[in-house]
Parts: sequence; structure tokens; C-alpha cells
Amino acid sequence: MTAVHLCIEGTKGAGKTTTITAVRAALEREGWVVEAHALFHEGNDWAKGQGYEGGVPMMESAAEPNERIARWLIERARVVRDAFFARHADTERPALLSSDRGWITLHAYLYEGAWAKDPSARDAIDALWQRSVRDAPTTVFVHTPPAVSAQRRQGALDAVSGLQTEERLRADYERRRRVAREHPERVVRSWETGTGPYRDLAPEVVSIVKGMQKERG
Repeated sequence: MTAVHLCIEGTKGAGKTTTITAVRAALEREGWVVEAHALFHEGNDWAKGQGYEGGVPMMESAAEPNERIARWLIERARVVRDAFFARHADTERPALLSSDRGWITLHAYLYEGAWAKDPSARDAIDALWQRSVRDAPTTVFVHTPPAVSAQRRQGALDAVSGLQTEERLRADYERRRRVAREHPERVVRSWETGTGPYRDLAPEVVSIVKGMQKERG
């Protein structure tokens, strides 16, 4: 059977983690092996081990730690991907690596962080971004308006990955949507989850995953 890799990206509070959990449960009921990878959670743990508070402070505090975490995130994503495909190269069961955020979120670490303020770093940053896009897996994108994100977090914007103001939350929302639109070759589907009844995206994502497996097989 064939192993596949899908990244679920999106804006703050759109329901990425809820969707990932539901997709995993659905596929495992059908006998799939599903591995979930939260790259930026790992990045926060790594940053703390370096003596920093976490991923976002490393991004914003100074150019050197910003560059360190950006390079670490890119390399870690590659290592996890390669190890997954190696483990399941000869598997008899279908397998999915489900990434909770990835290359679209990384864009902020490269272009919105302290490192990006150094003009001499632009060529290196551009090269890393091109590498990230080139290596990006098939991606689905879930977005929700900033007002909904804040409402879902009960106004606790400091809990939304360091975005302490409504202005920053909106800027982050616009940037992620723009990056997703600019790379239709990577983003195969996009949904908006708004203020209406909860929409379960898992069946549609499962269908995409099965289509990927069929194409690869």
C-alpha cells in the first residue's frame, strides 16, 4: 500500500486541530496507520531547550535566534517526512502523515521576524522559502475571519500564538490567505469556517487523502 503526506494549514482558530483529530479517527477505523506531526509545537519545545521562551519570541527577539528556529523548522519537517516514508516504504497498510501546519505558517518566521529586517539576509531568506515551497506536501487550507478567531479564543489574543492585538491577528490572517492563493499547485482545497453551525470537514479531507493514495498507487 502507499503512504501519503498531507498538510492541514490555515488561519488562527479555524479548526485545523479539530479536523486533524477527526480525520485520524476516521482513517484509523478503516485500518490506516496515521501519524500526526505538530511541527511548531516541537519548535516551541526545541526553543525552550535553547533557553528561549518559545517559537514566537525566537522569531521576534533578534535576528540570530529567528534564523536558528527558521532553519531548524525547515530541517525538522524534512527529517520527519523522510523518516515517515522510510518506515512505510513496504507497509501492507495505507499510511498517512498528517502535518498540523507547515510551510504557510513558516512564511511568517522567514518574512515577518527579526531576521527579515536585515536587508543582507534577503537572498538567504528567499532561498529558504523557495526550498520550503518546493518541498511542501499536498495541503488543504482552513480559514476563518479574525473576529471569529478572537471570539473562539474568548478575546485571549495572547493565546493565539503570540498575536496580542487585533491588528496583528488580521495581518496574520491576510498573509496566510495570500500565501495559500499564490500556490495553487500545493493547496488543493480551501474552506472557510465562520460563525454558522460547525462544519465537519473530515469526510472531505478523507476523500482527498484516499485520492492521493490512489494516484500514488
